[in-house]
Amino acid sequence: MTWDVPFSIDVDLPDASGIVSFDAEATVTSMSGTADRWLAEVPETGAKSSDGCWLVMQAWRMEAADGPEAVVSIGPAGPADLVALILDVYGLTARERRHASLRLRFVSEPDPASRLLSG
Repeated sequence: MTWDVPFSIDVDLPDASGIVSFDAEATVTSMSGTADRWLAEVPETGAKSSDGCWLVMQAWRMEAADGPEAVVSIGPAGPADLVALILDVYGLTARERRHASLRLRFVSEPDPASRLLSG
């Protein structure tokens, strides 16, 4: 499939996620500038950049014409990612996680129990 794009994208957004593509042998086939920058800032043993920003990585397996490949995104963690991380650390039950998540997202209702019981 070919995309007909009427403009050129040559922008490095400092807080954007970056993309890395790998072939079946785990060789990098392409990398965006932002991915290169994020990877340069991550120590080998952590999920934080050198400036203390939490990072999130996601991966997808893709089928290419010449075999399988993988695409990985890396970028700054958003609020939802950080809430999940914090709740995991405390080992909350599913019900406690749901309640804490609603509170952390500032869900305000006259009867918060109704929201917890409905889902």
